[in-house]
Amino acid sequence: MINTYWQDRVFTIQEGVFDEWRRVADTSLNSPNDIVQPGDEQPLQNLRYNAKARSIIILTKFCD
Repeated sequence: MINTYWQDRVFTIQEGVFDEWRRVADTSLNSPNDIVQPGDEQPLQNLRYNAKARSIIILTKFCD
């Protein structure tokens, strides 16, 4: 997700269920939480993600 707007925007993930998705990066978060190490990806809590103003979010889909 890329939010180049100056206000926050909510994105809806269109595929899968929320706990299949993991956050790899969110440039709106403070370091070291902005980009995580492999294996430390954070599961999403739902299929809607609040992208803060002028931020980039990278998700990965995790399947058992």
